[in-house]
Amino acid sequence: MRNILIFYFVLMGFTACAQTETIFGKYYLKYECDSGIIEYKLSLHEDGTYDLHTVNKVSRGITSMSDKEEKGTWRAKDNMLTFSSKSSKDFDEEYTVNLNGSIARVMPKIPTEESDKTEGTVLVFDTSKIYCIEGLEFTKL
Repeated sequence: MRNILIFYFVLMGFTACAQTETIFGKYYLKYECDSGIIEYKLSLHEDGTYDLHTVNKVSRGITSMSDKEEKGTWRAKDNMLTFSSKSSKDFDEEYTVNLNGSIARVMPKIPTEESDKTEGTVLVFDTSKIYCIEGLEFTKL
């Protein structure tokens, strides 16, 4: 019985590591709308930290650009990720976005009408305090 329990816990540890290994990496989204382009670059690091870089290129008569940065930590349970950031540690003049409490899921890419390609991984934000990030689908690079 003891050997069975040891085997079970070792197997669960390997499963958790395998899930996390497929999650970390770089994700990208380029969103084009009438007023311009928004680019998101999200890096999930192996140590459980993340960086998000957002570039807004707005062209309403006069072209303007703004950069925003975010950093914090992420946790994975199954295919769900929870993002957290602490204001005193993760925010300053450079890091201004707040993904704290955001929840995303990682899943295989689903084919669309334009493309039947299914290889690859996507990260989809289900819940976020940032209204414009909910529902966005980041592609793993």
